[in-house]
Amino acid sequence: RNLLCNLAKTFNYDLAHQLSRRVVNELPQSLVRDYPWQELVRLVVSRVDKQKILTDLVFHWEVNGYDNWVARKHLSNVDSIYGYEYACLKSFQAAAKQGIARIYDVPSPEHDFVENLLEIEYQNFPELQTPYRKYCRARQTQRTQKRRAEWELADVVITNSQFTKASYQAAGLDVTKMRVVPLAAPTVC
Repeated sequence: RNLLCNLAKTFNYDLAHQLSRRVVNELPQSLVRDYPWQELVRLVVSRVDKQKILTDLVFHWEVNGYDNWVARKHLSNVDSIYGYEYACLKSFQAAAKQGIARIYDVPSPEHDFVENLLEIEYQNFPELQTPYRKYCRARQTQRTQKRRAEWELADVVITNSQFTKASYQAAGLDVTKMRVVPLAAPTVC
């Protein structure tokens, strides 16, 4: 860790600060299992990758690595697993085989809904198209399929708004297993 933090300093990047933002203080440390190495790599790569395609590849390597690690090593002696969108397919598959309850967190509107809104804007403003955007668009179907597979394995789906729930309903997903838990914010006056 220190080696990577020192290396990051050569790029004028305070990696130690970024890592301190990810520390879990709300739980006893004896209950926390971290998997930091791939996130460290992603943070460093993101600083030098101008087109963000390499950063995206590292992100997927990181997410899949974490998911596989949880599926292989951290499902014994648990009654349920709480998985985050696009990061829990292997864990949910393993949990389903063991009869472990699966709770799925989808923090944003349905993937294709968002991508299709963005595509309209990019058609209206083609100068905003980037190699990264084209790269992501080419992978949209694959990424949506992964999210759908996670959804199908979930026993309960948590989201933060009725709007987000409606986007999944419009996409034809079973929203009867969905629960809306609004984000905490003061009432708008």
